[in-house]
Amino acid sequence: MVLRSMSPLGEFMSLLHCGRKLAPQDPPTFFVRWVLGDQTLHYHDTSITMDEFHALAHRVVKVAGDLCKELMYNWLQQVDLHQVKDDLQNRKAGFSFVRHPDNRLSEAYLGLLAKASTAKPNALMTHGT
Repeated sequence: MVLRSMSPLGEFMSLLHCGRKLAPQDPPTFFVRWVLGDQTLHYHDTSITMDEFHALAHRVVKVAGDLCKELMYNWLQQVDLHQVKDDLQNRKAGFSFVRHPDNRLSEAYLGLLAKASTAKPNALMTHGT
């Protein structure tokens, strides 16, 4: 910790001192301002209210649900997630909660396959092939 000694600590201290001198002169790269009264977050020329933020979160959940519905070809298997069972001790290759007999899901993929094969406009099968 002796200045001008053969140690990197002296250089680190010098850089820290230089940084402390420059920091007040250099503004932050971004500036976010929160207005508590109207519950608004401002950033440059943009602002978002808490109501808009909540609407954004709801919109993201809705879009994710719509995409999931599209990926499942509007086929929804009714599954009560509270009743789903799994056997974490079963380490056999290929076993998953889908194959657990109490869940009755082992044949469910056939319904999805049938929908995917015949759904328009992006069916997996066209002209019987």
